[in-house]
Amino acid sequence: MESFFTGVEMIIPTAESNRNYFLPGKYRVRLENVLIHKKRLGGNLFVVETTCLESDNPEVLVGETRNWVQPMDTDAAMPRIKTFMGAAHGYCPKRNLDALSKFVTQEVCEKAVSDENPLKGKELKLECHNKKSAKTGKDFTVHLWLP
Repeated sequence: MESFFTGVEMIIPTAESNRNYFLPGKYRVRLENVLIHKKRLGGNLFVVETTCLESDNPEVLVGETRNWVQPMDTDAAMPRIKTFMGAAHGYCPKRNLDALSKFVTQEVCEKAVSDENPLKGKELKLECHNKKSAKTGKDFTVHLWLP
């Protein structure tokens, strides 16, 4: 079986997602679960479930659960996932991009989405802002994960 993360080295839960996504703002979050979710109509989603510990957005309250969902079938999926994985392991994409790039391998990613849930309890910073899609012209939320 081919891995979900095949090729990540080359890139510079059964629980249901509750659809509470992040809005623009700065946060400190605790990771609750990292998983791959199979979409009903095909394809896969990389899902990070969190609890908000600090928020500068009044619409995202401390104690709320918020999720980041990344469709695996987009060109941007692997770079975004790689940045998240690096941050979850203490590598800052603003200062340690080379080290992050070398550290995050297929094995690191596979372990993160395993039943062991090894990232549970880790705390990360998250900066979100909206950006217009070049393809559709619609806004989407960019997530920058930081240790």
